[in-house]
Amino acid sequence: MNDPKKIRAWSLYDWANSAYSTTVVGTILQSYLVAITPDDQGPGLWATTITISAILSFVLAPILGAIADATNIKKKMWTIFMLVGSIRTVLMFFITPGLHILGAVLAVISTIVTLIAASLLILFLLDTSGRDRAPGLAGQGLAD
Repeated sequence: MNDPKKIRAWSLYDWANSAYSTTVVGTILQSYLVAITPDDQGPGLWATTITISAILSFVLAPILGAIADATNIKKKMWTIFMLVGSIRTVLMFFITPGLHILGAVLAVISTIVTLIAASLLILFLLDTSGRDRAPGLAGQGLAD
C-alpha cells in the first residue's frame, strides 16, 4: 500500500504530465496553431478547440473514471489514454499551414486524453498510498 517505488513513479509521471500541459498545450501548441491558421482566424480556432475539449472532457472524465474505479481495467485505460496522447503529440510534427483544422482536431484529442489520463492517475495514487496519504503525496508530486 505504501510502496516507495510506486509513489515515486506516480510523482514523476505527475510532474511530466504537468510540464506537458503547461508547456505543450498551454504555450507551444496554441502559438503554433494560431500562427498557421490563415486570415487571422487562429485565436478563434484556438478558443473553439479549447471549448470543445473542455466540454467533452467534463462529460467523459466522470463516466470513464467511474468505469475505471468500478472495474479492474484502470491501468489498461490509463495506458491507452497515455499512448494516444503521446502519438498525437508526435503527429503534430506533421501539421503545416493548410492543415490547421487537423491540428485543431489533434489538439482536442490531446487535451481530452491528457485530462482523462490525469484523472485516472489519481486512482493509482489512492491505490498506491491510501486515501489518508494521497492529498499530501499529490502536493509533493506537484512540488518535485
